[in-house]
Amino acid sequence: MNPLFLSKVPSYDVANNFCQALTLGHNLPTVSIEQAGEMEYKELVEKTIRDAERKIANDREEGLKSAEQVEDEAVNKARAWDDWKDDHPWGEGNSKLRPCS
Repeated sequence: MNPLFLSKVPSYDVANNFCQALTLGHNLPTVSIEQAGEMEYKELVEKTIRDAERKIANDREEGLKSAEQVEDEAVNKARAWDDWKDDHPWGEGNSKLRPCS
């Protein structure tokens, strides 16, 4: 064979480097900015509707409760909070200033 012909064939390293130079270093976006904005807006509208429906349902439930039930719930919540505070006093917990026992 002709030795000049062999010298003109690019080596694997050169071909590999050439292919790497043509590839991008990041992934291309799959949707446009406008499409992403529309999707986000649609999700926001759906979330707003769900929140409004949930608020209406909660207001209905609160309206059906008597004044005594509302007061009892508030007292029970306050008692549960006091019990939790008794079990977890301020300053208790992990401290780097004292060794673990």
